[in-house]
Amino acid sequence: MASGGVISAFRFESYKVDFITYKMKSTVAMLSSPGTPENTTWNLQFAFRQPMYLRVARKYVAGMNVKLLLLPGPPEDASISKESMVEIELGISGLFSVEEDKLAPEVEQDLVKVHAPAILFPYVRSTLTSLLSNAGFGSFILPLLNIQEMAKQAPATLEIKIVD
Repeated sequence: MASGGVISAFRFESYKVDFITYKMKSTVAMLSSPGTPENTTWNLQFAFRQPMYLRVARKYVAGMNVKLLLLPGPPEDASISKESMVEIELGISGLFSVEEDKLAPEVEQDLVKVHAPAILFPYVRSTLTSLLSNAGFGSFILPLLNIQEMAKQAPATLEIKIVD
């Protein structure tokens, strides 16, 4: 045990943003606007990836894909199908380890399926904030979201895939 510390049975080891695509319509309105143009709405969409257990390495890989769209119009019109002015897609993967036989299987699954995406979300927020700032949109910060609740509501088909 570390001096004066506690060693967790569930450990976040590392992450990587594994893809980013950025598309913007090059219009006069977009290019001349300092920051985000008026009368637009940001729309954020999530898809949780199927977690994997790498049996030989005894590690889990979890992640998510995020899509951020800038749509013309106020938020109340966001449900109307509109062509996006900006489209960003981002994927992130994280590597996690669990000490063998230290946690009940249902706790371990909950940590991987629910808590792992919550651990990764701040890195998504930071990456998107930095990208949009450097792309000329000024100060943009994604709101805090309850990723744990979203992950709990994700389809039950997201069972952990075991890879040899």
